[in-house]
Amino acid sequence: MAKKKGKQKEPHTPALSKKPKKPTKMKHITRKQANALVIESEIAIQQTLEQLQEVRSLAAKAGLSIDCKRLPKTAFTAPVPDPNNDTTTVIPAQATTGGHSNTDHNIVLTGDERTDRIAELRRNLWRRYRMMEPEARQEGRWDRPRLPGERRRRVVREKDLPEAPPEPPLSGYIAFLYQITVKLRHDRPDLPHDQTKVMQEASKLWRIGLSEEEKSYYNKFSSDARALYERQMIEYRATGTYTPSEEFIKLEDATVWVRKESKRNDLEREICSYESLVFPKRPPSMEEEYELRHQKQIFKRKLRLRGLENPDGSLKNGLDFETLFREEQERKAKQQQELKGEDKEDREGRPSEQV
Repeated sequence: MAKKKGKQKEPHTPALSKKPKKPTKMKHITRKQANALVIESEIAIQQTLEQLQEVRSLAAKAGLSIDCKRLPKTAFTAPVPDPNNDTTTVIPAQATTGGHSNTDHNIVLTGDERTDRIAELRRNLWRRYRMMEPEARQEGRWDRPRLPGERRRRVVREKDLPEAPPEPPLSGYIAFLYQITVKLRHDRPDLPHDQTKVMQEASKLWRIGLSEEEKSYYNKFSSDARALYERQMIEYRATGTYTPSEEFIKLEDATVWVRKESKRNDLEREICSYESLVFPKRPPSMEEEYELRHQKQIFKRKLRLRGLENPDGSLKNGLDFETLFREEQERKAKQQQELKGEDKEDREGRPSEQV
């Protein structure tokens, strides 16, 4: 039987045939040229190390340290000629601990593994000893004692301690802003306080309402108070106490600074005549409205967590927010009444204690 001739597959020929690259010839250098390159490299390294050592010696005189990223942080070996023997001497290099410590992060590596290891253990033990001290753990450094229901702030800087001198305003505009805020809050007892609007009004008064003489008064007020504060901080850091100012005073229960009685302006005299400088967040007449609005916000957040709110803010399935909120309030009132009734029954059913 004759075999059927099948179709033979034609070899695949790419449309664009690429020419094969010619192999690049390697340029070989002689042994003499290689030795010359090694000698030039050693000379360049020697010059670089000498310059680096000179820069480090100059920086050490100024109390600074230099770390080179191009060279390893360990002690480098520079070929410094020694008259006694033909070996090289090890020059200690400056290195860092990675910035994890603000006091002893600059260290000296001598190149001796044992010496460097002992120095590392000493640093670790010293850090552990410091952490055993209360001040290192930042315990007992609070602006006020701990009281139930009161918030307090951890003190990190010396100037934040309660016994440190109070810090005056940074500029004349801030001193004016503090004073005008107290006046506006005192003159508007029936309106809720909005600090953003107060700052807008104060900036407008500062730009348009005040004369150049009044602005210079507040600028001089701030500069003189800051200069006195810096002297008080120097005294406080040295002795733990400071001499109170004879010209400036910070009013109690407020952030307002004023001059002493003889040099006050009209606004400062008006502020000092107020009976109290502590104002409520909102008028008493608006307390009920604020509480109702706050409860609605909480209930709306609960509906959102339950998945009953659409992306546009409306409720799903045609639910009415006011109806649901009223039912929730009635349920809470009924629950409170039941709890009060149970407490009353417990008190009435409890046997009287014999005296």
